[in-house]
Amino acid sequence: IDNVDNSLANKTFVVLLNVPNKPYASLVESYEKLEGNSQYEGYGVDLIKELAQKLGFNFILKDGGNDYGSYNTTTNTTSGMLKEIIKGRADLAITDLTITAARQQVVDFSIPFMNLGIAIIHVEPQKDTQAFFTFMDPFSQGVWWLLGLSFLFVSFSFFILGRLSPSEWDNPHPCIEEPSELVNQFTIGNSLWFTTGALLQQGSEMEPKAISTRTVASIWWFFTLLMVSSYTANLAAFLTIEEPTSIINSIDDLVAEKVAYGAKKIGSTREFFEKSGDPRYIKMNEFMNANPKYLTDSNTEGVNRVDKGYAFLMESTSIEYHTMRMCNLSKIGNALDEKGYGIAMRKM
Repeated sequence: IDNVDNSLANKTFVVLLNVPNKPYASLVESYEKLEGNSQYEGYGVDLIKELAQKLGFNFILKDGGNDYGSYNTTTNTTSGMLKEIIKGRADLAITDLTITAARQQVVDFSIPFMNLGIAIIHVEPQKDTQAFFTFMDPFSQGVWWLLGLSFLFVSFSFFILGRLSPSEWDNPHPCIEEPSELVNQFTIGNSLWFTTGALLQQGSEMEPKAISTRTVASIWWFFTLLMVSSYTANLAAFLTIEEPTSIINSIDDLVAEKVAYGAKKIGSTREFFEKSGDPRYIKMNEFMNANPKYLTDSNTEGVNRVDKGYAFLMESTSIEYHTMRMCNLSKIGNALDEKGYGIAMRKM
């Protein structure tokens, strides 16, 4: 500001803040007991200090509470910070105070010092916890069933072919040329074991002797080579490219009531839903009216609830502040509207 009006020089103004309401205003953390303006810090405090330095006025900071104020056209009454300004008990209000048409009827605003819109703050999408049967994800349920049936079919094929093929019958006593009984290596248990060893790429001490059993073994080995290679490649992909999942992705998920949600009881965000003609926002307003327990007294209270699976509607700039400091929170979707924050003052 190069060319400034010095008409405000040496005047003293009472400036309302909302404390605590980071990043706009909060109490200074100090082991000493601070009083007056020195006990406050934040964006709003820095802004009024800069203006005071440029324009030459003095100021007294005061906590105006959580009620920013509204104007009731029916009763022609105001509340909160707006009422304090109109009654002359305060001169300015600097916080996340949204410029609205209703408020502009009773107070003046500076040009917006910040542009924003209503958005959703929710917990950061999380990766699903690895389930016990995650190892089965690379193949569909149908493939697993077919693999199991193939395993049983091949095992019984070894058992039957072993019984039918003379080459698979052995003399258990080599010293006896003509034993009364011969043995077959492909019993039910051994057939299952041989098939399992091939499937797990471990092999077996059993050696098929007949052409029929060797043919089945060769086909099964080639099949298991393809299946194991495919499984290994897909398993690595499933474990490394797992996308985080989120319960909500847009305002439509709130309309569908997938999670509990709310906003600050009194303020421009709540007023936006009360006066909107959009069917989605009308439904959301009805939900909040029916569930007042989801409405909060302050934005800080709303943000603290988010960790419990709650979605909070607030200004996008405040959301960006909190998400930069709390990694478990994130902004969901785009802003619902466009508006700005301004400094409120009495009408001239």
